[in-house]
Amino acid sequence: MSRKKPPLNAVELQKQLLVAESDVNRLELLQEWQTLTESARHFAGRAKSITALASAAAILAGIFTAFRRPKAKPGEVSSSRFQTLWKGVRFALSVWSAIRARPRL
Repeated sequence: MSRKKPPLNAVELQKQLLVAESDVNRLELLQEWQTLTESARHFAGRAKSITALASAAAILAGIFTAFRRPKAKPGEVSSSRFQTLWKGVRFALSVWSAIRARPRL
């Protein structure tokens, strides 16, 4: 007893084509979403490395500032190198903490 399927009419055929197209679109969307998330992870990794470079640059700027100070004018008392270095370190730490305080994506 083999039963033959009746031929599909135009509406049923169109419905099956739309379902198949929907499946294809869903798979393409998933693939694009995966590509987007991978790109976001890559961008976040680069942003972290840029943050690390910025904090190192701030520390180097503080050290450079500490050792590059103007000569005291006659009658003025100049600060010690340690005080100047300490000011530079405090500046670098404030820049570093400001960078680290930014919300992460």
